[in-house]
Amino acid sequence: MNNKKDQQSDEKKGPWLAKIILAVIGLLGALITNIDRLYPVFVEIAGLKQPSAIVGEWNGVFREYDSTTKKEMISSEFVLFKERGSHISGMVKTSALGKVRDWTYSGVYKNSMLVMRYEHSDPEIKGVGTGVLEGDPKLGFLKGYWLGYDKGRKQLVACPYILTKENDLAQVVNKNKEWLERECYRYYRK
Repeated sequence: MNNKKDQQSDEKKGPWLAKIILAVIGLLGALITNIDRLYPVFVEIAGLKQPSAIVGEWNGVFREYDSTTKKEMISSEFVLFKERGSHISGMVKTSALGKVRDWTYSGVYKNSMLVMRYEHSDPEIKGVGTGVLEGDPKLGFLKGYWLGYDKGRKQLVACPYILTKENDLAQVVNKNKEWLERECYRYYRK
């Protein structure tokens, strides 16, 4: 009699236990299938990941075109990058052209290329663009171009840009004169 009760109890447990086993197998399958997406999150939560060399304070030195004076000039800005998983975000403060401007950046650094999207923090200005720079952040130097569109002026401009850890900006300009003296490309929509 006691044996019969145990058998009935095991029969009741059977479907319930099978459901739990299937759920665990499904969860493990989902984890294994998405490990490439979940790994950076687990590493970040556990505090095991070292921030990439791009994280931190940088100086941007660049050529730009002032559409009001119709002149090109070399300007500089302070750049701060943060990292979230494989993505980079940042804020830029510049006082170039006699105006204080704040920009927000987002993008990725991969295969020696930093590709960033930026927009002006003031929605009234409507400035947007991108930067594509090549280099090794561990060496504290990347160079490339920024490309921006100013909706108010209907102007598209691309100019040389350097991102550096160097604080002596006059020395950065002097060392990279050939790069920074390249003309900006300009296009106006009518």
